[in-house]
Amino acid sequence: MNQYPAQFHDWPEFLGTAEVASVLRISRATATRLMRRDGFPLLDPDARRNMLVNKYRFIEWVRGEQP
Repeated sequence: MNQYPAQFHDWPEFLGTAEVASVLRISRATATRLMRRDGFPLLDPDARRNMLVNKYRFIEWVRGEQP
């Protein structure tokens, strides 16, 4: 598993399953299950493939700062 850039501003605007897995240091399978959970801020909640999350919404979710 590759380590993701430490600096938030170096991250791409949208994170996919591989990027979420790398940031959280979990497997891609676990990241996929996590991203399919209710409350995870996916761009398209109905997406089964190409699941993406905005990096700002992702950080808010990780910190528990959901609107």
